[in-house]
Amino acid sequence: MHNETTVAFIQPLSGNTAPDSDPWLVSARLKGCSREQLKRDFELGEGHHLLKTTVSVCPQCLQYSPAVVYQERNKVFLKKRCTQHGLSDALIENDAAYYHLSNKDKWGQCYDESRIIDFPDYQGCCSDEQCCTTDAQGVENQAVNKSCTILIEITNACNLECRVCYADARGDIHLPFSAVKEYILKLIEQKGALDSIQLTG
Repeated sequence: MHNETTVAFIQPLSGNTAPDSDPWLVSARLKGCSREQLKRDFELGEGHHLLKTTVSVCPQCLQYSPAVVYQERNKVFLKKRCTQHGLSDALIENDAAYYHLSNKDKWGQCYDESRIIDFPDYQGCCSDEQCCTTDAQGVENQAVNKSCTILIEITNACNLECRVCYADARGDIHLPFSAVKEYILKLIEQKGALDSIQLTG
């Protein structure tokens, strides 16, 4: 059940209740919120450990929405609040330790500095002037190389603007099934077998 209480910090700057079209405005308002305000406005309970704020999209209308990331036991959840559709929860990681290692989102504000892990610079055996010798040799025929996972981009058309995305996803290409099948069959012909195929896009 959604809470219909008007929350001042998530309203657009104009004062109306229309969803935001600018993620930067949502992000700026979130960064000015206190821990207590966020816990109240997002209805976080005693067992919910607030990690940070971020910007997400409403699962119903796909408009930008303020969100909080919190930990409950060993799981990490994302709770969004849309001005039109209220609160919604989503599990984003079953392993909290892995989430803390892998997360790089900078849209919001961190509320748990103890979860930030500082990785030291790698100190290898090579200097700036020279590299150590290895037994690795270049392979001219890439067909003989081992491929553990084949990645096939079935579309590059995305309706989101995620800052953490590494893909150039502003196109309009939708790969037909026949083309996907052709690529896979050609790879099997070259390699003899494939371990796994990952569809992305």
